[in-house]
Amino acid sequence: MIKEVESQNMEFKPNWRDEYLRVITAFANADGGSLIIGVDDDGNPVGIKHSKKLLEDIQIK
Repeated sequence: MIKEVESQNMEFKPNWRDEYLRVITAFANADGGSLIIGVDDDGNPVGIKHSKKLLEDIQIK
C-alpha cells in the first residue's frame, strides 16, 4: 500500500486512459502533481498490463 493519499496534487489510477492527459495538464497549470498508474483509489498496487508498450505509447517528446 502506498502511504500517500489522493489529493489535489496526487492521483492514483489503476490503468492508463488517454483522458488522463487532462489530469497531467491540470498539474502542469497548477503547482505540479503526481499521476501514479497501476494503483487503485485506496493506494493498493494493482500492476500494469503491457507496461513497456504503455511507456512507448505515452512518450512525451
